Amino acid sequence: MAGHNKWSKVKRTKGVKDVKKSKQYTKILREIAVAVKESGPDIPHNARLRVAIQNAKSLNMPKENIERAIKKSSGSAAESYVTMHYEAYGPYGVALWIVATTDNLNRTLSYVRSTLHKYEGSLAKNGTLKYIFLPQWKITIPQDQIEEKETFMMQMIDQNVDNIEETSSGTYILYCNTQQFTCLQNTLEAMHITWESAHLVRIPQHIKNLSKDHMEKIDHIIAILEDNDNVQAIYHNAKLN
Repeated sequence: MAGHNKWSKVKRTKGVKDVKKSKQYTKILREIAVAVKESGPDIPHNARLRVAIQNAKSLNMPKENIERAIKKSSGSAAESYVTMHYEAYGPYGVALWIVATTDNLNRTLSYVRSTLHKYEGSLAKNGTLKYIFLPQWKITIPQDQIEEKETFMMQMIDQNVDNIEETSSGTYILYCNTQQFTCLQNTLEAMHITWESAHLVRIPQHIKNLSKDHMEKIDHIIAILEDNDNVQAIYHNAKLN
């Protein structure tokens, strides 16, 4: 019976991982679709598509899946996805920046609004939270891609990178503004440096300190919103006090 319990636990764990991976794939495929719609399927001339492809590779998405997604998105019968940004407040005055990629604006808006309302939150007018969140590109690079650390750091300073973090997990995390990203992307490619992932994130400039119970409620709301396939990312300004 003990062996049976262990096997059941393994199956449950694998099931959770499979669901998570499937959701990640769905979100990346939609990002590919938006990139193709925005600038076409020509990879060398589509910076956003190159980013989406590299993010897909970092998740070990099969090459044929990526190629199929590009072909499907460039066809006349391609689904029309758009990226939407929803500014909102959760309970305790916590600011939320919700990014969604959807082919049904009304359905996605309804889901976001009803979920927020259920947990004492509400949508804000567009532009309300721009002063709270700073848009920046976050690029993660494995340290084994870098031959000489000091030379690399100096090159990144020349590229006007705002900040570099060296993590204990063996990566460098670069932050740069939105205007500088394409130039930095081209520079890294010319240096034959392959990043692990690159995402446009929102860095909170004003922090809300919360108790443990309040923070758990915010985490719960975010988890529910992120469970929707249309929701790509959520940024907030809450911090455990």
